[in-house]
Amino acid sequence: MIERSSGKIVNISSRAALGALEEHVAYSAAKAALNMLTQTMALEFAPHGIQVNCIAPTVILTPMADAVWTSGPRTDAKLARIPTGRFG
Repeated sequence: MIERSSGKIVNISSRAALGALEEHVAYSAAKAALNMLTQTMALEFAPHGIQVNCIAPTVILTPMADAVWTSGPRTDAKLARIPTGRFG
């Protein structure tokens, strides 16, 4: 990318990086680190014409999310804060 003076890097983070969640210490910490990595890469690679961005969706129903976000009050509260009322 540096040789071409162009490129785009898109990292996938999570809203879990933006605030503390119970039982998510390692996941949240890793995603917060990814956010900072993205910001630093954006600064360092910008002079080379490379864009670096990060998207941070809320819950995406992967096997890991299925295990964590089971039916109940915690899931209902989370869904109530999502405008579409559903997980991705």
